[in-house]
Amino acid sequence: MIKITVGIPTRGVLFAETVQSSLNNPELKSSSFHIIQNRTLPDAHNECIRQALKTDCTHILFVEDDMVIPKGAINKMITMAEQGARYIAVDYGFVKNGQGVECIYEYEGEILWTGLGCTMIDRDIFEKDLAREAPNWLTDEYELTYTDNPKTAIPQKKKRPYGGYDIFLGYQLRLKGIKLHRVEGFRCKHLRMASLDRKLSNEGLYEIEVIT
Repeated sequence: MIKITVGIPTRGVLFAETVQSSLNNPELKSSSFHIIQNRTLPDAHNECIRQALKTDCTHILFVEDDMVIPKGAINKMITMAEQGARYIAVDYGFVKNGQGVECIYEYEGEILWTGLGCTMIDRDIFEKDLAREAPNWLTDEYELTYTDNPKTAIPQKKKRPYGGYDIFLGYQLRLKGIKLHRVEGFRCKHLRMASLDRKLSNEGLYEIEVIT
């Protein structure tokens, strides 16, 4: 039986739509939740894992604080997990070099890495397969370098100013023969706030954008 613990890493701001699609999601009604706040990345994600491993969950679901999970995606992830998938990601858009791109990087029919915005992972991956990395399973201390073929990427010790820990996780899992899966036909909304201005007006609303 699949038993999910949801980890929501946030540096302090959690979108209302994220709450509605996670804590208030009927597909997650029997799940436990851990909101990890005011920690830097990727330590917030690592703390999600630490807290989840204290429970009897079978899988950890990362829901980052700017994600909106599409209806039906969690049930699909559960079905895939029951069929043996150990790492399951839902796509979302992000901006790279001014262009909107997928968060799931696929090459020659194989997923090499994904963003962690909405990702369900078998707890044994952290508890057993990556046990040597505990309690800091995710790290931004490495950067993958390659020329033409990303499958030949080599990690180099280099502190990343932003991101990179999800890419390095994918690299580690591929080395261990763990296949990464995507939920076909689903895509999360990725929210971004244009400004945190308090809008001192009853008519004022925060300016929230969707990255596609």
